[in-house]
Amino acid sequence: DNINVSSALLEAVEKWGKERGMTSIVGPLGFTDFDPEGMLVEGFDRLGTMAMIYNHEYYHRHMEKLGYVKETDWLEFLITIPEQLPDKHVRVADIVLKRNKLKIVKKTRRQINKERYGQKLFQLINETYCNLYGYSLLSEKQIDQYVDQYLGLIDLKMVSFIENEAGELVAAGVSMPSLSRAL
Repeated sequence: DNINVSSALLEAVEKWGKERGMTSIVGPLGFTDFDPEGMLVEGFDRLGTMAMIYNHEYYHRHMEKLGYVKETDWLEFLITIPEQLPDKHVRVADIVLKRNKLKIVKKTRRQINKERYGQKLFQLINETYCNLYGYSLLSEKQIDQYVDQYLGLIDLKMVSFIENEAGELVAAGVSMPSLSRAL
């Protein structure tokens, strides 16, 4: 927690950028939109999740003292799922499915591979996230990498796909237990 060290590091980054014709600085960012981005500014009393960035509490104070400003907020929420869903939620879900001619679909790994459902899922993510702050569309190569990287790790009982009446993927839910304590 030394403002002089932070200042020296950021001055070196600014100098390096200016020497290469850069006029602004943004960050911290990950290499892709699925890598941790930003800086934790509150919630230091909670266990961090494996998919979010974690830093010392003084980082953001140093940035502010050195004249950097926050551009956007990212929020993380803890949602607890009850053992049994309330009847009202079940009724509303049924109405939405029927009204929009949707169906919940489960797939085996073999079906996911054969039907390229992993790729369809990430294409859907591209379509859904494309207007979010700072999102960059994933390339086919990146999508294939993520499918290879994660398909073997997820429990398919915790994955649901939703298709329209034409059999097209229109939504998906992927859940996984927190691995933070294990890590």
